[in-house]
Amino acid sequence: MRKAWVEKFPDEEPDIVVIGWGLVEYNNGKRAGMPMVSFYTKDRREEMIRHVQVMSGLEIIFFTIPPYLELFEGKVLDFAETRGFFLRDP
Repeated sequence: MRKAWVEKFPDEEPDIVVIGWGLVEYNNGKRAGMPMVSFYTKDRREEMIRHVQVMSGLEIIFFTIPPYLELFEGKVLDFAETRGFFLRDP
């Protein structure tokens, strides 16, 4: 993911992983929610460092609001080329 980020945004070095719940509205008016994974860049590190948690040696920020917390509870964040990021049972 970092490599793809650098290719797309060469002037914005990725630093801290951020995981949250994203809401998408499609052109047909339908809405969907899904886990989103991105980065805070190095220039935001000082501002965001207080929110960092370390999981499996990786610095992350879990950024969501209470109504969406239960969507993550007991789930595993996974990825597939055909689906992107998704939540599944362990």
